[in-house]
Amino acid sequence: MSSIISTTKQCNLDKDVTLPDEGEEIPPKERDQVVGKVYSKIMETESRLLPCGFHVIIEPPLALEVVATQVNIVALDHSEDGISSFPSILADIVGRDIEDVYRGNNKGILKNVELLRQITEASRGAIVAFVECTTNNKGQVVDVVDKLSSMA
Repeated sequence: MSSIISTTKQCNLDKDVTLPDEGEEIPPKERDQVVGKVYSKIMETESRLLPCGFHVIIEPPLALEVVATQVNIVALDHSEDGISSFPSILADIVGRDIEDVYRGNNKGILKNVELLRQITEASRGAIVAFVECTTNNKGQVVDVVDKLSSMA
């Protein structure tokens, strides 16, 4: 049990799962609940990150992985939370609806193809700029919370 607790802490899952103190004797039923909660959190993390290419949760991701993943994430609307996608915001800035741009792009309308390329490049450029300022000398993204806190 102590190896599960120490590994859970090492992976920062102790912020999501309440753990007993290391070395504390706990009844088998409570131990099973702790293991179940840790397992559930790992499965949740895996289901969210594996499709994005983050296969190692102990290591900080490489900058290129973060850029690719974040470009895809910011391209999604979260209408249930009132959050528009970055491409939608950029299209609005130039007086266009992103869905119209997508439809025109799919039809091969050149001005929509070009606008979507520009929107995609702008999204990627914004992500790259942020990732670059949070990347260590190993090419891993770290200190994101610190950078975001300093922006507030």
